[in-house]
Amino acid sequence: MGTGTTGHLSGKLFRMMANVQITHVPYKGSAPALKDLLGGQVQMMFDNMPTAIKLAESGKVKGLALTSLAAHPLAPGMPTLDGAGLSGFNVTAWFGFVAPVAVPRPVIDKLNTEIVKALRDPKVSENLTRLGVSIVADRPEQFAAFMAAESKKWKDVVERSGAKLD
Repeated sequence: MGTGTTGHLSGKLFRMMANVQITHVPYKGSAPALKDLLGGQVQMMFDNMPTAIKLAESGKVKGLALTSLAAHPLAPGMPTLDGAGLSGFNVTAWFGFVAPVAVPRPVIDKLNTEIVKALRDPKVSENLTRLGVSIVADRPEQFAAFMAAESKKWKDVVERSGAKLD
């Protein structure tokens, strides 16, 4: 996928951890990359579950491993890269809710309560899970710590791999 995306940096991390040579081919999105995968122009790719799961279910592509540490209900029996021998390989695409730093704490707490409530609603949860989304509904402090850890991790991957913007 495009330079600097989760797919690109997942490949860089995989390359370093597995000590293999793979070439990044930048694409403008998952659809053209999947088209070239189906057409045999590329041999593998890292993609997010919501865009790849239907092709895997139809048998048009073969899912090889999950990049998360945990199994996923949409891919029962599929190994994780961590479990397959790349100890500690953990890549997930994530989304979160953020607000300007000046928003008062009571407003943050109210927003957090309502967002968590919505994400835990059975209909919302079921629809997101069916798309391949794993819901994590934490407190703002846990999310801030997660974002800081992710920023450090990817900064290290970029520096160690020599990844550059094209």
